[in-house]
Amino acid sequence: MWRDIQAYARGQWLTIKYFDENITPLIGESLLHPIPNTRPMPDSWGLAFALATTGGRPVRCYIRREVLDDRVSYQRMSDVFDYFSEHADVFYGVAQRKFDSGEFDEDGRIVIGNDDVHAEPLPDTRGSRRAEKRSSAP
Repeated sequence: MWRDIQAYARGQWLTIKYFDENITPLIGESLLHPIPNTRPMPDSWGLAFALATTGGRPVRCYIRREVLDDRVSYQRMSDVFDYFSEHADVFYGVAQRKFDSGEFDEDGRIVIGNDDVHAEPLPDTRGSRRAEKRSSAP
């Protein structure tokens, strides 16, 4: 009986090894990373940014304004850019998740909304900015 178990396990191991050797390169090609020397671009409906696959294919991404409005003041764009920079890993992770599952809009973009980030560690910094302004007032 132990020989049968060993033979069965060896057969499964060879199948797993075969798939691991062939799938691992495919997974590596689909990892997204920031494109050097690019910056997010604002518009009235959100913030656009780009990532690229390991093979160099650009992937357009978009954060809906609802995500930012619920977390950072839009009064100064520098605050929005700072917030994006501080939490870029979260946005990149959400984009990777949506890329892996093939969730693109009709324009071929990955769109990130509140539903996509509800469990992510994105703090609301709107109140802290108001408190800073009050404490720095003469």
